[in-house]
Amino acid sequence: MKFILFEGVNGSGKTTLAKKLTDRVKGVYYDSPPECIKDLRKKGIITSDEIRLQYYLLGNIIASEEIKDILKTNHVICDRYIFSTMADHSVRLGREIRIYHNLLFPDHIVYTKANLKTIEERLLIRDGRIKEGEIEFLDKVAQKMEFLLDNRNVICIDTTHRCPEELVDLIVQQIF
Repeated sequence: MKFILFEGVNGSGKTTLAKKLTDRVKGVYYDSPPECIKDLRKKGIITSDEIRLQYYLLGNIIASEEIKDILKTNHVICDRYIFSTMADHSVRLGREIRIYHNLLFPDHIVYTKANLKTIEERLLIRDGRIKEGEIEFLDKVAQKMEFLLDNRNVICIDTTHRCPEELVDLIVQQIF
């Protein structure tokens, strides 16, 4: 069984491709952070970027353990994990965040990207509006994520103006 991780900023196409790949390979789609802690965000306990980092670190630990169990019987296609946590919080907090210790590492990483105009258009369609500074923030996170993923065996997919089914075909050819 394979653990396939999709990383990329909001609007880059990672969720669309992850779900389509899950259907194609009859795997299990794993949305991070884990379901068991999502209510914590709704309760308003995340009052600072430091607490937000701790929330996502906890999510990565739980995800690692849950994915280990799922892998006993199914492929796992995970939507965000440790690299999203490190890149996002390195930008938010203005310092390097590194969190590899004792977490399950994916067999394959698919990094999705798109040009900023495409990301902005997708976010407008999905959310109806864009927060001030959001595109610039996402650009910085994307740069940090590319740095973190450099020198790793990563499948890099530019989703700008590309058909998701065609991209999933490319991913399947490279992984399976």
